[in-house]
Amino acid sequence: MPPKLLLIVLIAVIADFFGLVWEDNSRLPFLETVLQENDSRVSALSFPEKFVVTKSGKLYILDTELSKVFYSANGLSLETRCRREIPKYISDFSVDAKGNIWTMSASSKKITGFDPQCKTLASFSLNEDPLRLETNSFGELILLSGTGNDLFRIYSPNGKLLRSFGERRLYNDKIKNFELSDGRIVADRKGGFFFSFNYPPLIRHYANNGSLIDEFEVPLNVKILPPKITAEKQGNRLAVTSIYQVGVLDMAIDSQNRLYLLISGQNKAQALTYGCRKLMVMSSKGKVLNEYSLDNSFHSLSLSSNAIYLLRKRDGIELSKYSIP
Repeated sequence: MPPKLLLIVLIAVIADFFGLVWEDNSRLPFLETVLQENDSRVSALSFPEKFVVTKSGKLYILDTELSKVFYSANGLSLETRCRREIPKYISDFSVDAKGNIWTMSASSKKITGFDPQCKTLASFSLNEDPLRLETNSFGELILLSGTGNDLFRIYSPNGKLLRSFGERRLYNDKIKNFELSDGRIVADRKGGFFFSFNYPPLIRHYANNGSLIDEFEVPLNVKILPPKITAEKQGNRLAVTSIYQVGVLDMAIDSQNRLYLLISGQNKAQALTYGCRKLMVMSSKGKVLNEYSLDNSFHSLSLSSNAIYLLRKRDGIELSKYSIP
């Protein structure tokens, strides 16, 4: 028997003896489909822009077309949360560790919070143009702003501005500055957070006091072209055309500070329409730990304590659950 073949046989025998299982690490272990298009619960949804799964597995879905937050405690039913209290024209939301729901309206520049009984905790207006909202592990509100000198504003739960920080990437054009300041925020366990720019594929890690802990690129294995953003006045409105590659479509974090990234690299319109089929896991320092091929195209993700949830929100709504590797 040739030496190489003998070695393979010996490895197989040893693996069998110790009960080792050979697995394809390029795919996530599938657990179940939580929601899908032919599910009667999905008929209540119009456009699930964002969703949150808590550590205990409770599900919250923001439908921006309906301005509603849907909730499921057990995955069996899907009910409207705080139906009368939730304001109109919500563009983003977050759920803190206490189960409080915080909503943001970009059009009215306003943040409103509700406790689990739907009692209003706070409601306050913003001076800046908001892009994203998240809560940190200290219960503070992280606001990503599209204008101003700093990217981020940190507010207390009662609406007091605590601090602002974060160097904005400037493109010598106000519209480009606004558009290319957008991205995704996930909170770490120490009051800080990670921020992933839509463009370029870059992630920053900030401490609670606003100091920059780290900054690293996300490897896409595709050539990143310069962004092309134009604006044209059409009547009383300004029509903006944005052509640039979105590196990270969405991002989540686990208890070990590992980042889970939905990797695209496609132009914005394609990425937002079709989603992506690649999941990358990175350390908090930017080291690629693993990459996985997905069975379907997805747009968003969230993590519970023991599972990854992936959401497809166009061309057939689907929410699938996978085991954390």
